[in-house]
Amino acid sequence: MNKKDIPENTVIMTTKISSDGHMDIAIGHNITLDEFDDETLEFIESFIDGLNVQLDSGMDTLLTMGRMSRMIRDLTEEQSEVEFEPDEELLDAIHEAKVISLSTKKRLN
Repeated sequence: MNKKDIPENTVIMTTKISSDGHMDIAIGHNITLDEFDDETLEFIESFIDGLNVQLDSGMDTLLTMGRMSRMIRDLTEEQSEVEFEPDEELLDAIHEAKVISLSTKKRLN
């Protein structure tokens, strides 16, 4: 990607995926150096370098985190679809006062 195609003061990552699943990942930036102090520039440079290292050597970690995120999302979606329907025996026990209420509104401290 040409630097002039990247918006000013932007870090960009492109990922090209081939038909065999191989991924070519590139990091580019168009940082205007004279707009930032030395500390900020060091931070930006370290961020870009760290991103490159993580993508280069930590792909397994990224994949694991992505898979875990998807599993959590799927579990959350499944839980929102669960509806509780009490068994008739439980309803009878509640009606006959064989079940102790744990409501915090009625507790004495």
